[in-house]
Amino acid sequence: MFRYHAWMKMDVAAMREAASYFVGTHDFSAFENNTRVDYQREPVRTIKRFDIVDIERGLQVEVESSGFLYKQVRNMVGALLSVGSYKGTLQPKDIKRLLKSKDRKLVPA
Repeated sequence: MFRYHAWMKMDVAAMREAASYFVGTHDFSAFENNTRVDYQREPVRTIKRFDIVDIERGLQVEVESSGFLYKQVRNMVGALLSVGSYKGTLQPKDIKRLLKSKDRKLVPA
């Protein structure tokens, strides 16, 4: 389990819209960290469900997939936090652009 505490108010509707763009079969190269193992992994994965659930004192992210790349979910949640932050570093539709880019350097850490 991974837990992150954001002390700022988040735009949850924007985060949910952005999360919807992850659902389906995509090349998630932009959201994978490099591994220490020197081999190529198949970057195409199918996200079956990506929900942001209101819970007491916060939000819970639930992701269901056929499999995950190294730190993929952590990086996807990081992008959602950038969408949800009122500083607005990313817009929900930017997720589509990041997926198409396949470039890890473009995704906020």
